[in-house]
Parts: sequence; structure tokens; C-alpha cells
Amino acid sequence: MNRVLTFLAASACAALAVSSACFAADWSALPFRLAKTMDAGRIQLSIQNQQGSHRSGNWSQTFTLAELQGLNATQLVAKNSTPIRFALVRPAGRFDCSGSVRSYDGRGSCTYAADAAFSAMLARRGLGQPSLDQSFALAMSDFRSEILDALAAAGYPRPTLDQSVALGIFKIAPSYVLCFADTGYRLGSVDNLIAFKIFKITPDYIASFVRLGYRDLPAEKLVQLKIFGVTPADVRALQAQGIATPSAEQLVRERLAGFGPTGRRRGD
Repeated sequence: MNRVLTFLAASACAALAVSSACFAADWSALPFRLAKTMDAGRIQLSIQNQQGSHRSGNWSQTFTLAELQGLNATQLVAKNSTPIRFALVRPAGRFDCSGSVRSYDGRGSCTYAADAAFSAMLARRGLGQPSLDQSFALAMSDFRSEILDALAAAGYPRPTLDQSVALGIFKIAPSYVLCFADTGYRLGSVDNLIAFKIFKITPDYIASFVRLGYRDLPAEKLVQLKIFGVTPADVRALQAQGIATPSAEQLVRERLAGFGPTGRRRGD
């Protein structure tokens, strides 16, 4: 079961990284679309990247107007089609876009250009010189160099470029990296860190199990427990049944069988 869960966590990261990194396209003609959001002051930007008729990729995120340099609210609310030009600047590169908008419905195309200094920095730090595809993925995920400093300070191995894309996609901040290091808990790998962020595992979640005697649960076991919704209350319920320290596998089996904090199984 552990291998399956680890594979699922890794696949979740890899799928997003590959979906962002593997397209190739005409970098001077990336179709975009602007749309209104429910969040006042923000607008959704979607950029499409295609290769031939059988591959496509879409990236979508919301931004403040200040982040889309050159775009303003007057243009967005115009009743008639209005020409627009704006830029989205990320550490890995920049998108320069032009088109038209009418009542928050904007369309056109973007040009992507990698930031040479950022690419050179990655190469100097041992990640390798990113291809244009990889640079595009790093820009889309908004990967920033500060995370490399945090990983190095916490003793993690150097991430690959694909792992770096996943770090950006899941918005893993230096503070998230360091919060585990500060508690003395060692995740061991960047993939484990990404899995922790995907499944929303925090130092408090780990500490809640430590207090019940689980001092050395490996990262994959914690992911397993979190996936199946196992909580400290489940542990206490089993302890009340005479099982002093149920294993992670037993906790999952009992949870799947319907045993919970009330001590009852489904159908009892």
C-alpha cells in the first residue's frame, strides 16, 4: 500500500510538471484569454500552448491589475472592443501580450521570452540550463530562487528542474520548508516536501501524532494517514479498545473499515 500511495503522490506532482513543461510552441503566438472573476480587483488570465493537433496545454491563474503591467480597469469595462497591450513578468521570463477586450472578455496572443540571467543562475546552482520549454514552465508556475536557499539551508538535495516547477505550482514558500526544519523533522526529499504540501500536512499534524507516541513516522506513512483522513482521535479510539500503539497500516485499515473516533464500524 505504501508504494501505491507514494506513486500517487509522485504522480500528482509529475502530471502537473509534465503538463506545464512538455509543450513546445510558437513562442510568439501563445493565445490568451482574459475573464472576470468573483474576486473584486482580480482578473483571470489563461494562456494556451499548443503543438500540432494532438497536444495542448492550458495555464490559468488570477492576477491583480498591477501584475498585468499596462492593463487598466477602464479598458476591461469598455462596451466596445478596445485594443490592449500588457506584460506579465516572472523571474524565469516574461509574457508580452496584445489583443482586444470588451466587457472583461479579452483575447489575443502573447510572446514568451526566457530571462537569461535567471536561466544562468539555475545553471550555476547545479539545476542545469533550462530549455525554453522548461523556462516557460518555471515562469508559469512562478518559481522563485528564494526556495533554493531555503532547501539548501534545511539540508534538502538540490531539486531537479521538474521538481522546481512542482514547487512553484504548489506555491511552496521558504517558510513552509523551514517550518519542518525548525521542528527537527526531516522529510528527506523534495518529493516528500511536495507531497506534504499537496496533502496539507503541517508540523502541528505531525506533533499531534508524536504526542501519542509516534515519534519516527516516515514521510510516506504520514502522507498515507492524511490521504485516508486518519486523525489522533482515531488513535485514541483504538487505544480505548486495547491497542496501545496501532501501526499506520492498521490505522488505515480500521479507517477504511469504518472505525472512527466513536469506536464504531459502518453497519454496527
